[in-house]
Amino acid sequence: SDLVRAEPKLVSVLTADSLSRLSATGFSQEWREALARMVLRNKVWGVRRKAEFLSSYTVEKSEEILASFSLDAALASQCGLEERAGQTWLDAVRQLLKASAGDAPADLWNRVEEH
Repeated sequence: SDLVRAEPKLVSVLTADSLSRLSATGFSQEWREALARMVLRNKVWGVRRKAEFLSSYTVEKSEEILASFSLDAALASQCGLEERAGQTWLDAVRQLLKASAGDAPADLWNRVEEH
């Protein structure tokens, strides 16, 4: 566990497979537990950083990004839009919002997941 504490970046490159192989070499239970805690801590911080990044987007920025991705005609049709090229993911999201007007928020999420 001293190695893991001394080299915290080591944890960020460990996979479940490499952890399993290291554990199989006979290291003590204390070592495995310390390493597992550090791997978990690293994963949690990664998720927190991603959540902070994603939540930093404004509505305008999110819409700008969605509008930057064009849909082909077939995909537009699958999203409930007119079957023509040049429409965007923003158009598809707006169509979902329009189709779910008055529905519960959970119903909107179900529609999103179905697409």
